[in-house]
Amino acid sequence: QRAFVTPPTGKLYEDPRNEHVFVFVGTPSDPSNGKRNRGRILPRDMAAISPFDSSVQGGDATWEGIRVYNGRIFHLHRHLNRLFRSAKALGFENLH
Repeated sequence: QRAFVTPPTGKLYEDPRNEHVFVFVGTPSDPSNGKRNRGRILPRDMAAISPFDSSVQGGDATWEGIRVYNGRIFHLHRHLNRLFRSAKALGFENLH
């Protein structure tokens, strides 16, 4: 089970709301060239990043957490806009 250290106390903290979170691992679809997504949605405990991924090797990554309420994604466009702005700020190319 995962736990997080919360500075400055050093106490472990696990948010029970995140116990059943699913994550997408892979490459999203790109409608401009017809490529379908090449990834999977997994329980958070099964999600992993290769140690050879550039985000691990060089620290060049961006992400955005998205919540779902009643089966609907909450403010999807706002999340995606922030994600793309972050990627652009890091100099990422070929954004979908």
